[in-house]
Amino acid sequence: MAQNIGFIGVGPINSTLARFAVAAGMDVILSNSRGPETLTEKRAELGHHARAATVEEAAQASDIVVISIPLDLHDKLPSKAFAGKIVIDTMNYYPQRVGRIDVLEDRTLTCSEMVQRHLIDAHLVKAFYNLDFHHLANGPRSAGNQERSGASHCRRRRSRQGGGSEVHGCGRFRRRRLRHARRELAHLASHSGLRPSVRR
Repeated sequence: MAQNIGFIGVGPINSTLARFAVAAGMDVILSNSRGPETLTEKRAELGHHARAATVEEAAQASDIVVISIPLDLHDKLPSKAFAGKIVIDTMNYYPQRVGRIDVLEDRTLTCSEMVQRHLIDAHLVKAFYNLDFHHLANGPRSAGNQERSGASHCRRRRSRQGGGSEVHGCGRFRRRRLRHARRELAHLASHSGLRPSVRR
């Protein structure tokens, strides 16, 4: 199990995931663009397993980092701080909120490919982007309950071009990193009432 999980942004998705992470026995590091001094109340809500830091400090000190910020701010992240980290990307493209992003509009890149280009040395996982926080927060079900929701994640596959492999929908990974990310996502999902499933 990861010892530290960092959260970049403390909106509804990350606040909910941080609560589940604490319940799962993880230590969480909260951060936002306004600085750790603005997170006193949120840190107190989560208890002694939570602390606040700058974005750079949270990324550097964490085994896994969850990013949930407006997509147009991704290029403001300190990319070097994320080098070698497993980064869970929850962001979506909402042009009505963030404005038009040409490489997404013309489908030159996907959202995650754009983020990966900035966080070039991170290991990017796309997750929790297809759940609203109401469902995430209010829909937990115990193991074995048939009403549990399914949370898909990705499996490595051979590239159609040959000579390598890719992770469908998530960028490139080393196999060991992908297995670790799956275990951590499954562990976190189990405490949020989700039933992990593999998307081929």
